[in-house]
Amino acid sequence: DRNGRLIAHPQYVEEIQQAQGKLNVDDLNDEHLQKIFQLSLAEPQNVVKNSDNHEFLALTELAGPNRVFVTGYPEALLSEAAFDTIQFVLLAGLSALLVEVILLFFVLRNQVANPLSYLMTASQKLADGDFDVSLKINRQDELGQLASSFTKMTHQLQSAFQDLQQKVVEKEQAEVLILEKNNALEHAFEALQTAQLQTVQNEKMATLGNLVAGVAHEINNPIGILNGSINNAEN
Repeated sequence: DRNGRLIAHPQYVEEIQQAQGKLNVDDLNDEHLQKIFQLSLAEPQNVVKNSDNHEFLALTELAGPNRVFVTGYPEALLSEAAFDTIQFVLLAGLSALLVEVILLFFVLRNQVANPLSYLMTASQKLADGDFDVSLKINRQDELGQLASSFTKMTHQLQSAFQDLQQKVVEKEQAEVLILEKNNALEHAFEALQTAQLQTVQNEKMATLGNLVAGVAHEINNPIGILNGSINNAEN
């Protein structure tokens, strides 16, 4: 109690009975008990550490005649129990962490890695000119939005590519038509040049014929007169 009387102790049962409940702690010359008594006066209701005896004391003040119930627990046992508890908690934490890492790996692979792999494959197909790309990612998060935007972009690129191909075909057809018209114009021009040359040649020959005929006529007239004069002279 608060007066230093030892009411109960497993090692001093006989001494307590002989003293009829009036055994004082100081009478036992037990330094351990004296230390416990001093701590009980300082901390009437608490858990304190008895560094001198390497133990922990749980002090509880009892209702009644000013008494304190003290329970001692060796520090070694408590440390061992604490170490076992820490070891258990650590092992449990590591196991839980390992399970979380494995779960996180599968979640990331299914939710992030696989969709990104699909997206990269689709991008490669699109780069190779294959517009038959479909990303079946039914999600409402950022990856789902990215897949939806990629699909829309693929359709727009396919439409633009088809329009471009159509324009290229139309341009090629127009070039062929222009080439054919150019060839026809060249043939017509060549035919016109040939006709012009033939006409000029015919005109030249006609002019030459007329000139020769005129010259011959002019020559024939004096010759005829001369022949007539010679015949008259002979007669």
